[in-house]
Amino acid sequence: APFQDIMPCSGTLGDSGPWMGSLAEFLRALQRLQHRLKEKNTPDSWSRTLLQMVEDFFDDGNSRSDQEGLLILRETIGNFAEDCKKAEFDDPIGLAIIHSYFSTQLAQPAGGQAFLSGRVTFCNMVPMRSVPFKVIWLLGMNDTDYPRSQRPPAFDLMAEEPRLGDRSRRDDDRYLFLEALLSSRGHLSISWVGRDQQENTPLPPSVVVAELRDYIDRAWPSADAETTTSDLLTVEYPLQPFSSRCFNGNPKTASYAEVWLPPTTPPDRDIFFTTPISHPGLETNPVDIIDLVRFWKHPVRFFLQQRLGLQLKQQQDLLPESEAFHLDALEKYRMSDEIVATLLAGEDPTPLFHRLQAAGTLPRGEFGQILFRELQDTAAALARELTPLTRQPVTPCEIDLTLANGTVNGWLTALYSSGRVSYRPTKLKAQDLLQLWIQHLILCLLRPVGVEQVSIHVATDTAVCFQPIDDPEAELAPLLRYYRQGMQEPLHFYPRTSLARAKARTEIAAANAARKAWYSGYYRGEEEDPAYSIALRGHDPLDAQFEQLADLFLPILTHKNELA
Repeated sequence: APFQDIMPCSGTLGDSGPWMGSLAEFLRALQRLQHRLKEKNTPDSWSRTLLQMVEDFFDDGNSRSDQEGLLILRETIGNFAEDCKKAEFDDPIGLAIIHSYFSTQLAQPAGGQAFLSGRVTFCNMVPMRSVPFKVIWLLGMNDTDYPRSQRPPAFDLMAEEPRLGDRSRRDDDRYLFLEALLSSRGHLSISWVGRDQQENTPLPPSVVVAELRDYIDRAWPSADAETTTSDLLTVEYPLQPFSSRCFNGNPKTASYAEVWLPPTTPPDRDIFFTTPISHPGLETNPVDIIDLVRFWKHPVRFFLQQRLGLQLKQQQDLLPESEAFHLDALEKYRMSDEIVATLLAGEDPTPLFHRLQAAGTLPRGEFGQILFRELQDTAAALARELTPLTRQPVTPCEIDLTLANGTVNGWLTALYSSGRVSYRPTKLKAQDLLQLWIQHLILCLLRPVGVEQVSIHVATDTAVCFQPIDDPEAELAPLLRYYRQGMQEPLHFYPRTSLARAKARTEIAAANAARKAWYSGYYRGEEEDPAYSIALRGHDPLDAQFEQLADLFLPILTHKNELA
């Protein structure tokens, strides 16, 4: 039962045990600290307490910025104790004074790095800073950025009526550029974006840089009539860091990033899977309908899990450091599924909302109400379509079919007088069509009493159905045959990519659609699935076998109808 509108935490198992232990220790440390902060203490006692707080509640971290921040905090605590000693102040003080002191000290900006310190100095271009340097780099000298253009506010009367002697910021920037030139003693480099990001067309530099280039060309004419002196001094760097120009020995464009260095040996093309694995009794053992459906949802992953025992676990996410005010796709799907089930049962979803919010699944307050309302609207539209289809449920039918290509057993569920009805509170996917098609073929073979030979699937974006099939056994035969093959070796069948190829009208369009769905581009491609990265290593994923297996979607697309 909830306690103060918060559901209790479920039992801790596996990796969650250390997390709960850390949380309990954190809460105990907060309680101890609470008692200390309520009391007045001497500055020396406060210094020890604050240093202990830093040790208890802060980790040194891996980044340099975190370590520098903790160093500043410890130095400020030490300065506090030292200041009190110098002032010979040892009276007990409360938390308010401590808070005021550290708020003031830590809010002060750190001192700037001195010029000519023997290190690299990063700074803005500021007037009257013509300090000589051996090397000066001017970055971002783009035509649209420098000299800087500032629009005066509407109430600036001086801008409305400019007069001789008024300050011009563009002229100030020109003067800053001249000061930078005078400050350079050994080497001057000027950088700008030279190519358009969309069209890759040349972009001019800042007008002051263009004037400098023109002056160089006039003062030192080039001996080559086709190339100017400024062009000889200009280096156009490659667009990509892995360009061969970065590693061809040219010191001007040389890269020191080893991660982009071309391999000295050919890439590893070791084939992960070479010969089929024998499966005793595969031809004679019955096929469970659940296994058949799971297989065709992801044949490669099913093979790795069931035959090789590989459990492809995703990298464990770190615990969030702040309260979430939105839900990810999986959380939205699970919550929408619960709401649809609640609405189909004729129940009020309000108790579900309170339970989800008490369990921490939904954000607290108005954020959670808005999210739940959005999900409820989508679920309500789905439930309205499902209600007339699911009014007369029928008992699940046992499957025990002996076919020419094998035996299929199990149970056929989600039966109603209107047919077999399924739904998912998400957009229609290739896996949904495969599952609907397989179970529809079984429905047509069983012909249960009181159930129409129609299969319907309702998604958030569409609703599809299959009408009675003339020869369901013939349509099921290749699915069973390739199922047995896929239990011996990875099939080159990828639902999303295969469906994209099957939908295309011409061979060229089919090949392009398959590549677009498989390879990652603007959207995440199916190739990024870890199962494919393992099982297809050393193979061409879009080979002749893939093209042949993609045709399994053709009868599905032929018989598929969309409900109005």
